[in-house]
Amino acid sequence: MAEGRTPPTREQLIAYIRKLEKRLRFLESELAEYKRSGESTNGLKATLETVSTSAATGQPPEIVIPPQPVPVSQPDKPPTFVIGKKPVHKSPPTPLSAPKAEMEEPRPRPEEPVDLGVGLAATPPEMRDIMDIDQEAPPAPLSESATYPHPQNEPVYIPIPDILPPAFKPGEFTRLVLHGEEEDIVDPMLRSLDQLKTCPPEERRNVFTRMTGIFWTAVGRMGRRIASGKLSWPKRLFMRFGIIDPDLLSDEVWRTLYNENSSVGDTGIYYLDEWLEAIYRQEIKHSSIDEIALQGDKAKKDASGEECLAYELLNISQMQRMVVGPRANLTTILTSDYCTPTRDNPLLTREWVYRTVKMLIPFDYTVFQRKYRGEDIEVKPLWLILPGYGTRAACWEPWSPGSKRTGPRLLICLFPPRASLKTLIDGLSDFRWTFAKEDAMHYWLTEGLTGKFLAMFSVKEQRQDMKALFRAFYREWILNEPRRVPKLDKRIREFFYHNCPYSDDVKQTLRGSGLFVRMIELEMAKREREEKEKEEIERIKAMREAKRAMRQAKLEEG
Repeated sequence: MAEGRTPPTREQLIAYIRKLEKRLRFLESELAEYKRSGESTNGLKATLETVSTSAATGQPPEIVIPPQPVPVSQPDKPPTFVIGKKPVHKSPPTPLSAPKAEMEEPRPRPEEPVDLGVGLAATPPEMRDIMDIDQEAPPAPLSESATYPHPQNEPVYIPIPDILPPAFKPGEFTRLVLHGEEEDIVDPMLRSLDQLKTCPPEERRNVFTRMTGIFWTAVGRMGRRIASGKLSWPKRLFMRFGIIDPDLLSDEVWRTLYNENSSVGDTGIYYLDEWLEAIYRQEIKHSSIDEIALQGDKAKKDASGEECLAYELLNISQMQRMVVGPRANLTTILTSDYCTPTRDNPLLTREWVYRTVKMLIPFDYTVFQRKYRGEDIEVKPLWLILPGYGTRAACWEPWSPGSKRTGPRLLICLFPPRASLKTLIDGLSDFRWTFAKEDAMHYWLTEGLTGKFLAMFSVKEQRQDMKALFRAFYREWILNEPRRVPKLDKRIREFFYHNCPYSDDVKQTLRGSGLFVRMIELEMAKREREEKEKEEIERIKAMREAKRAMRQAKLEEG
C-alpha cells in the first residue's frame, strides 16, 4: 500500500461492495431490457466495441440498431383463470416508447351526462345457476390408501368469464353509479377520485377512508330503492363489491366481478343487494337489532317489508365492522391498493364460498346439525358477503330471531388480505362457539361444547381469551390433523374428535394413523355394542308382542 494512505475500514469496504452489487444489478437489468427489445448479446458486444473504438479515435460512434423481429401470429386461445391468479399471456415485444412531448395527454372526465338507457353499459350479464357445478365436477371416491383431498392441496379453480366487460370511457362507469344520486354524494365522491390521481401514496388511505363514509351513505339510500327494483347493474356492483371506478382494479378482478351474476338459488349465499331484497320480500327475517340503534324502541313483530328493510340497513355497517375488526382496514372501496388476489388468497365470490364450504363439511360434518326438542335436524346457513377487506369471518347470530330451527347468519368480506381459506374456517369456528354459548344460556361455563372446553384448563389458564384459543385449535383440527400432521395435544385432539367429529369417509383414511387409531377403535366398538343392544331390544319387543297376540287369541277362543 502506498505511503500516507490509510487502509479502508470495514464499513467502507462493505459500502463499496454494496455499490458494486447495485451497479451489477443495474447492468443485468439493462442487458435483460436489450434482450426483450429484440437485440441479441452479440449486437450489444458490437455496440460496446464501437463505443470503445470511437473513444480511441476521437470520432463519434455510429450505432446501428438491428430491426425488431416480427412476431409470428398465432390463433387466439381462450385463457383459463385460477381465481386470484393472473392468466399468463405471451405478449409481443413492446415498441419503442415515444418522447414525452409526443405522448398522448390523459383525457379529462366527460362533462355531458351519460345516456342511461337500455344499452351495453347498463345491461347485466346473463344470470346462471350456481348449483350446476355439482354436475360439472363430481367428487372422486375415497379409498383407505388414498389421502383425503385437502383444500390447500386442491384449490378451487374458477374459469375466467368468456364475456368481456364493455369498454367504458374514462369516468363513464362512475357516472352510471352516481346517476340520480344527490349532490352530497356525487360531488364528494368525484372530488375524492380526482384527489387519488394527484395525492402522494401515503395520502391515498385517507382519501379511501373519506370515500368509505360516502359509500355507506349511498348504500343506505340505494338500499331504500331496492323495493322499486330499478337499480342498474353498475349500482349493484357498487353495493356488492364497492366498485366505483374500473381503473382502480386489475383487469382480472374487474372482468371476474363484472360478470358475477350467479343466482342465489338454494346456496344460502347472498351479496349485499340480494340480502336487502330478500329482507324486503320477507323471504328471510331481518337480523336482530340493538334497541340503542332504535333510540330505545323495539322492533315491530309484524313489521312490513319497508320497515324490515330499514331495520336491516341499521345493521349493515356494524356487520362489516365486525368482520374487519376495530384496528383493521375499514375501507369498502375496491382498489388494487388492497385487493391483490393470489392462488392461495382468492376473492370470496359466491361460487368459491359454496365450493369451499362443501369441501370443508367432511372435516366437521355435524357443524350444521343440532338437536331441537329431542329431534336431530340439519339447518342451512345463510352467508352474507360484504364489501371490504375483513381479516376474519364472524357469526352475527346462531339462528334467525325467534326460530331455533333456522340456520346461522355468517358474515365474511369479499377479499381477506391474508388467507381466504383460514378466514372461512374462522367463521365456522366462531359459529361453533357462539351457538354452544347461546344454546347453554347462563350455563355455558359448565355445559355444552364451551363447558367441556373450559374444563380442560385450570383457572389460571382460563384468564386468556378462550374463544380465540378455541378458534386457533379448530383451525389446526381442520387444516393439519386430517393430513396426519400433529399440531394438537392428545386431550385437545380427543375433545375435537368427539365434539367436532370427522365424517366416516375421513375416519376411514385415518385408521392407519397412530394419532387416531385408538379413538377410532373405541368408537367402532361402541357402535357395535349399541347395535347389539338395539337388536336385543327389538327382539324383546317382538317377543312381547308375540305373547300379547297369543293371549289375545286365547281370550277370543274362550
